[in-house]
Amino acid sequence: MAPSAAQEEEDDYMTMLLPDDDAPKHESSIRRRARQQREAEQRAHPKSKTQLDREAQEARDTALSSSILVANPENKGARILAKLGYTSGPLGAGGDANARTEPINLVMKEDKSGIGHESEAKRKFREEAEALNIDMKKRKINEDEYQQRVSQERKEKRIEGQLWGAMKVAERLDEEVEQAENPNGRGQTEQRPVKSVPLVWRQLVKDRIEREREQRRQRSLHESLPQSRLPKLEDSDEDEDDKIALGREDKPDIFEAETEEEDSEFEEFIALDPESRLQSLIEYLRKKYQYCFWCKYQYPDEAMEGCQGLTEDEHD
Repeated sequence: MAPSAAQEEEDDYMTMLLPDDDAPKHESSIRRRARQQREAEQRAHPKSKTQLDREAQEARDTALSSSILVANPENKGARILAKLGYTSGPLGAGGDANARTEPINLVMKEDKSGIGHESEAKRKFREEAEALNIDMKKRKINEDEYQQRVSQERKEKRIEGQLWGAMKVAERLDEEVEQAENPNGRGQTEQRPVKSVPLVWRQLVKDRIEREREQRRQRSLHESLPQSRLPKLEDSDEDEDDKIALGREDKPDIFEAETEEEDSEFEEFIALDPESRLQSLIEYLRKKYQYCFWCKYQYPDEAMEGCQGLTEDEHD
């Protein structure tokens, strides 16, 4: 049997009519006067913004903590859902023990930014914080490496200075011994072959020879210029040493051929670190001359009584 038009119209939820619960009711004059009095008292004593926010938060929490379908099943929304076939109970598929029983909590948005802006801002902030943390770690490592490098460079520079000082001391002591053994000789280091110089301070001689060669090259270049080709006054009272001191005559260079030869012993020694070469010099001075480089004193015997030790730290 086909349904009638009246039944189809009654079952059509899109056109169904529900009584309005909020329809205005008749208000007596006594109730109206009481209502107006309450409203006047409320206008005379307005609530603060903090109190209004607190009441709004409490009302919102109260409304969200209870289901309107259970609290008031006769309201318009509940009746429309009932017409659509909704029944109260777990949300989602029936019979699912893990189904949600409460709606998703409402999160009030109080700013004017777009949806998703907060999560994007948090992501950017997190990335910037991670990058800053990594940069700070790198900066800390770089600072530590820089301090260590500067400290090492200062230490190497100080040891290099001590090395050259020790070589000059060794040269002076060797020349004093040579002059004592050969009082008629000139006793200068430049009078001997380079390889005959002790290995521990041979670098001092080679460096001095290189400086003298460079000075001669510079002087030759200067004398080759046109403005330097002027007549020079000759002083008959000048001797050979005066001419050498004034740069008018070069020192006799007997090392020219020898310095070009390969000196494997010197190359091996110079390849050592400055600290090892300094230690070799200190041992050379102590063994040959009973001289302590740290005490700056030459002891009368091999016992070297009073010397604190072989290293600089022992003399602090």
